[in-house]
Amino acid sequence: YQDQVTCLGNRRYFDMQFNQLLSEKLVLGSLLLIELQGLKQYNESKGYKAGDQLIKQLAETIQDNFLDIKLNFIARTGGSTFAILTPNTSEEEVSQLATGLIHAIEESLHSKKIADMMIHIGIV
Repeated sequence: YQDQVTCLGNRRYFDMQFNQLLSEKLVLGSLLLIELQGLKQYNESKGYKAGDQLIKQLAETIQDNFLDIKLNFIARTGGSTFAILTPNTSEEEVSQLATGLIHAIEESLHSKKIADMMIHIGIV
């Protein structure tokens, strides 16, 4: 259940982990949904190989920013969509992680001179 581009879990992996956590009646934790807006246009202008490389780098940035969480599940659930389950993590911790992640991704995009993309993160 692995995404071929990022080597992260895929949608099926995510669904299995999510259902497992729900069955355990998890009390504390969050779900983060991350969307990179503008990937389609990037693929059309730079090519799919360049788009795949950008997705790989995004996946690495996400993983690097969640290294401190002992147990988390990161998956690529769609073309430019990622999901992160963070069981046993407070709202404050997740909010700080999300803020740091936004800055890291924006910095990465800026360093690659990619100005026409935006990152969106939703936390539940």
